[in-house]
Amino acid sequence: MQDIVSQNELKLEKPIKMLEVKRFKTPELKYIEGNLFKTQSTKYEQKVENLSMFLAKNQYTEIEYIAKRNY
Repeated sequence: MQDIVSQNELKLEKPIKMLEVKRFKTPELKYIEGNLFKTQSTKYEQKVENLSMFLAKNQYTEIEYIAKRNY
């Protein structure tokens, strides 16, 4: 890395470490992302307020369901 910086006459800045994940707006999504591929499952202990599930017969009924929902 230092070679590339020197060869191209660039300045190497101090690295920034992202310690907090700001990607998710709800705690439920943050929990799912952190536990989706874990082999040992854990139960989400808080009340789920920001997620819902709908089993559609096909993609068309799914689209129709989403279009009819009031947010």
